[in-house]
Amino acid sequence: MKLTKLVSLVLMSIMIIATSCSKKEETKKEDKFTYLAEKFADVKIIKYQIPQWDKLTLKQKELVYYLTQAAYCGREITYQQNYRYGLEIKRALEHIYTSFKGDIRKIGKISRLL
Repeated sequence: MKLTKLVSLVLMSIMIIATSCSKKEETKKEDKFTYLAEKFADVKIIKYQIPQWDKLTLKQKELVYYLTQAAYCGREITYQQNYRYGLEIKRALEHIYTSFKGDIRKIGKISRLL
């Protein structure tokens, strides 16, 4: 849990530093960027717009990549620490989700009856 928070804090700090180093444009542009990528039940997948990403050096982009990978590992550690079989349950659910070949609409109808 602490590792995940630490990695998230470091990643956010890098993003803030990378975006604050540039000069602000005096004219504001209205972006029509959509932050909400997908939505399923109460889960929302959002995407971020990172200004000045193209101006980062290759070394900085590589650092962001490795911090992201560390965050993924931290997520696995969190599942492991919260419950004895948490990681196994997570992997089983991911396997069911990725290998399901039936009609998802029928499952929705069945779940409403339960």
